[in-house]
Amino acid sequence: MVNHKNTAFKSLMIVISMAVFCAPVIAATPSSPTFYQRAEIGYKNVLIRDLKQYQQSKNALERYTAYQAQGWLIFANYEQSQNHKTAAIKAFDNTQKLFDMLKQNKTATLNPSPFLPDSRPLVRPDLWAMLNALKHSGAISIAPREIALSEVALLWSQDNQRYPDQIGVQLRVVDRWLETAREAFVNAHDSADNVRLEELTNTYFKQYGL
Repeated sequence: MVNHKNTAFKSLMIVISMAVFCAPVIAATPSSPTFYQRAEIGYKNVLIRDLKQYQQSKNALERYTAYQAQGWLIFANYEQSQNHKTAAIKAFDNTQKLFDMLKQNKTATLNPSPFLPDSRPLVRPDLWAMLNALKHSGAISIAPREIALSEVALLWSQDNQRYPDQIGVQLRVVDRWLETAREAFVNAHDSADNVRLEELTNTYFKQYGL
């Protein structure tokens, strides 16, 4: 017997890790969708198309926002495929809010400062430490895609700690994204800045690991 839940989640991980965002829109719906479902698919495909345009912006904060929006859309589709309606609505609401900010040219009002979710314990204090050290150091301007997707995935994992196997896979993807962002930062800065990044990461980890 096919385990549809594991299959859907593995598909999600492949899609996210490759940053290919079209497949889950179709995969999350029945093979014979209703009129409403066809309209939903059409809307999401248009949304994906528009977000890709923002992802090519010269403004790093716009790219960061667009990748965050698309990351939440991925999780909305996954939660929908698992019939987790409340979680799907919450994730899609995040997508819509971010997309509206892009359309209204309000991304400058975003606060890219380091932060932590209210829920505890943190799923991976080391990853939160690295993410926030990179944000504090201005890495959004260098690796907006990796920072955005890592942040969304960490927040999703934080809310889904009841599924340790699932978030374990996701966190390994986050680890790779953050390492890519860290390497980009290192290559773009001098040794003094890189030392400060390392020190800041350690400082955050000591705070978060308690």
